[in-house]
Amino acid sequence: IPDNGFADFVRGVVDGDGCIRNWSHPTNGNEQWSLRIYSASPKFIEWLQKKIEINFLAKGKIHNSRESLLVLKFGKLAAKRILKVCYYQDCFSLARKARLAEICGSSVSGWSKSKTLLTVV
Repeated sequence: IPDNGFADFVRGVVDGDGCIRNWSHPTNGNEQWSLRIYSASPKFIEWLQKKIEINFLAKGKIHNSRESLLVLKFGKLAAKRILKVCYYQDCFSLARKARLAEICGSSVSGWSKSKTLLTVV
């Protein structure tokens, strides 16, 4: 996948095998967001994790799910960064995922530093 088409590729993966979720934190009531991508292929999910880190400067963690699937999970700030780039105005996408991506992108973060966001050196 060429770098100039990678955001569109990730949007397709999220539309097909991803989950954009929000909830209220149980102790402080702040809005939380996560982006999860599911796959049964360890090679694919590890490749995707590395490519997202390089292209979006966002770190995610790979987890095992109960259904023998792998889950690449991004927290609030990383999800916000990824979704803002992937879901741009008039892009071809699932309407419900585009709506969630837009809401996530415009949500108040609550903080500006995170171990999941990398900066260019």
